[in-house]
Amino acid sequence: MTTNESQVHTPTGNSIAQSQAATGLALIRVTIGAMFVVFFENLRKGGYPPAGYARMINYIKKPRTDSNWLARDLRTEVSL
Repeated sequence: MTTNESQVHTPTGNSIAQSQAATGLALIRVTIGAMFVVFFENLRKGGYPPAGYARMINYIKKPRTDSNWLARDLRTEVSL
C-alpha cells in the first residue's frame, strides 16, 4: 500500500496547543495533590497547632506604618 502526502497525518497547531494544555493541567493536578499530601501529613503529626494560627492572624492584623516593616518584624521574630 502506498500513501501520498494527503494521507499522512501531521499535527496542527491546535492539537499541539491542546497537548501542551493537557500536560500543564496534569502537572498542576499532581502539584496540588502533593500539597494536600504534605498538609495532611503535617496535620497528622500536629504541625499546625492553634497557637501557631493565632500568631499568624495577629501578625497579619498588626498595623504597619513604616516602609521597612518586614525587616523590623523579622529581626524581632527571629532575633538576629
